[in-house]
Amino acid sequence: MNYHVYLPRLIGIEQSFFMLDGPLLLVYVSSLTEEGRFRAWAYWGHFLPFFTVLLYAVFLFYDSSEAEVLERFGDKLQSLQRSRSGNLRYDERFFILVVCLSLLYYGLASLSLVRKYRLRIKASFSYTEKITLDWLRMVVISWVLFFAMPLMIFLINFYTEWLPLYLTDLPLVFGFLIMIFIPAYYAFRQLNNRTLSLEMNNQQILQEESQDSAKNLEINPSNSYKKSGLKEEQALAYQNRLQSFMEQEKPYLNADLTLSILAEALKISPNHLSQVLNERLNRNFFDFVNEYRVEEVKKRLTSPEFKHYTLFAIAEDCGFKSKSSFNSIFKKFTEMTPSEYKGKIGEGN
Repeated sequence: MNYHVYLPRLIGIEQSFFMLDGPLLLVYVSSLTEEGRFRAWAYWGHFLPFFTVLLYAVFLFYDSSEAEVLERFGDKLQSLQRSRSGNLRYDERFFILVVCLSLLYYGLASLSLVRKYRLRIKASFSYTEKITLDWLRMVVISWVLFFAMPLMIFLINFYTEWLPLYLTDLPLVFGFLIMIFIPAYYAFRQLNNRTLSLEMNNQQILQEESQDSAKNLEINPSNSYKKSGLKEEQALAYQNRLQSFMEQEKPYLNADLTLSILAEALKISPNHLSQVLNERLNRNFFDFVNEYRVEEVKKRLTSPEFKHYTLFAIAEDCGFKSKSSFNSIFKKFTEMTPSEYKGKIGEGN
């Protein structure tokens, strides 16, 4: 579309939108992973490069007539031709480099937010099904990979001119297609399985459950509880109460067990319970609860009462929500799969 001919004052404006993609990704990921603490206005500074380039493009031809703009349009066509051959001016190369680095930076920053979100889940939840935002993680990883490739091609071309610069078009096109396809695929799958609303509800619960735990995970662990007011004697009493409650009442059999539910049952604040787990037992909530579940599975595998139960039936009764999570967690604590463990028990008998 030759919009430059019909709207010549728009020349160069499209370049500014390259500076918009990264900040929009960061804001989107932040809105999903930090819902309870998300403030859109806090990200305004990330959009300054976009508005700077946009205003520059708008005012570049502000005092020129349309005829003068079209006369200078030839330079743009020559620039496009140079980009195909790789023979760009240094200012043009610098702009492309800044764009590539910006896209890569925002991809990595967004990936960091997803990683912290997943850590917060394990600080407050005993399960991860439907709340890990795996689809968002795939989107961000794809973003990083597909925008890292054009950057590598550009850098090789910048120093050696060995590769034609137009090769950057292919990964960029595929990158943008991935950005469209993956979210659409996961959104369709979630809607089809009626799990999207559940995941959104779980995200809201997560913000309420782990706001304190998030702060503990994102700063130096040695300093995270200095202002909690929990004394050593009280922490020891809480630890004993916790372990006794876990062994006698077996709350881990509840597949939906969370930090706040357990804290309420123990009459302990969630922050103090988190402190006891992290400092005295060297465990996050996820590992602490699931270790009890694994031990319960092991006991039932040796019990004649559960002889005719399948492995996953036993796992479900012990609080596991999916076969895949059961297998991975069981192997983490026993260094063998559930089937291998069951076979080993059979050989012993």
